[in-house]
Amino acid sequence: MPQAVLENNAGKECTDREAAKFAGVGWTGQIAVEISSALKYGLFERPSPGKVKPTDITRRIVKPQTPTDKVDDA
Repeated sequence: MPQAVLENNAGKECTDREAAKFAGVGWTGQIAVEISSALKYGLFERPSPGKVKPTDITRRIVKPQTPTDKVDDA
């Protein structure tokens, strides 16, 4: 979901429901759990109550800028 917000909303803050929409899924309790997990792992941040925004970690994972940003698949 953080990747969907980054790619479909230019990484700007949005509501939880908008984040689900950007990811192409409906709003359910399971989506709230996914958002909570993304917050705990540092992939989303909450700039204000009820809003999420992808973090720099998400940007480095989705769009690596340097060789050290990439994860070695081997």
